[in-house]
Amino acid sequence: MPLISSLRANATLNRLYQIAAPTHINNSLSEKLYSALGGFIGIFAVAIISHHWAPAESIWLITASMGASAVLLFAAPHGPMSQPWPLLGGHLISALIGILFALYALPLLDPLLVMGLSVSLSIFAMYALGCLHPPGGATALTVILGAISAPSSIGFDFLLFPVLLNVLVILMIAVFFHSLSQKKYPVYFASEQSPIALQHTGLSHEEFLSALSKIDSFVDINEQELRRILELTQIGLSNQALSAANIANNRYYSNGELGKNWSVRQVIEVVEEDFTDGEKQRVIFKQKAGYQKLKTDCIALSEFIEWAAYEVEPAASGWQKKQRC
Repeated sequence: MPLISSLRANATLNRLYQIAAPTHINNSLSEKLYSALGGFIGIFAVAIISHHWAPAESIWLITASMGASAVLLFAAPHGPMSQPWPLLGGHLISALIGILFALYALPLLDPLLVMGLSVSLSIFAMYALGCLHPPGGATALTVILGAISAPSSIGFDFLLFPVLLNVLVILMIAVFFHSLSQKKYPVYFASEQSPIALQHTGLSHEEFLSALSKIDSFVDINEQELRRILELTQIGLSNQALSAANIANNRYYSNGELGKNWSVRQVIEVVEEDFTDGEKQRVIFKQKAGYQKLKTDCIALSEFIEWAAYEVEPAASGWQKKQRC
């Protein structure tokens, strides 16, 4: 009974992890350090310039939302939300909405209601103007919070100092910083220099827009990057199907699926015997990743071959396809 209870608890925890856990990020350690360094330089520059130019009581308000922008600009510089217009428009429009609510709605309405209204209207405005930038919501909210704690510190000049000042500083730092690497920023420059032959993906601009409209939700990926992902995927595909000779003990195999259907199995042993169902070989395997992780099972070799798409091997970033000779 204790063993059964333990297995059930493990299965429950694994299920909760699959529901709550984010998609695995395969960036290398050098890429993570590169992003962290960019964030440090960007925010340090914003803080120094704000200290000299912006009103002292306003510095903490905008620095907080700039920290969120730094994550996008230096960790995901090619995402649609990280581009110059979302950065500029998102902060300035949200700041303007926050100022208007602080000056004209805050004296009349409950502060809690004003907070919600300012952020919700900022989201709608950013969507409508094509400049969705999550830190913009933080800018609108912190303007309201600043007006509550120090009403005299909020005015229309807040748009220029420190909002516009900070946005321009972090934008210039991002452009310069990424110019030192192969990333390039904005994404327009990266797509110009991409070595991948994107025209072979078969994806047209109209098809891309049509697919996005069917999703009916904001997708943080641009057309050029999606084309590049498709091209790299096609390059990595192999037309060689697995056979019985390719299945061996202590090797790993993936079904090649996406999302929650993806899984990796380790072959423990290939058993040769005359089974009652006519099969002569069975595979004992352990689920190493994906759905029902750590589960051990035994199925016919033919069924395992039908499931497996290709052999994989452990890597620092997770799992990678093993190249076959």
